[in-house]
Amino acid sequence: MAEHSLNELMALINQQVTSREELAMLLLQAKALTDVALDDGFLAHSRLTIHRYLSALDDAVEKVRALNEASLNALLKTRPKVNHSYAI
Repeated sequence: MAEHSLNELMALINQQVTSREELAMLLLQAKALTDVALDDGFLAHSRLTIHRYLSALDDAVEKVRALNEASLNALLKTRPKVNHSYAI
């Protein structure tokens, strides 16, 4: 049974590494979109172009939020339960 638990933990670690890699990629994408939006000439673009940029940025932020939430939930499932009742 201990080996099974070890396999589960290894799978969780691999999942967390993959999640962190995806988070890093999405954050780089959001940063690039933000850099463009903060450029002096950005507001000279058409309203449609500005809307597309901001929608892409919003999508990246939402994906980061969802991925982070899923990652946190996976970690919380492995959290050991602590018994706070002490017999005296």
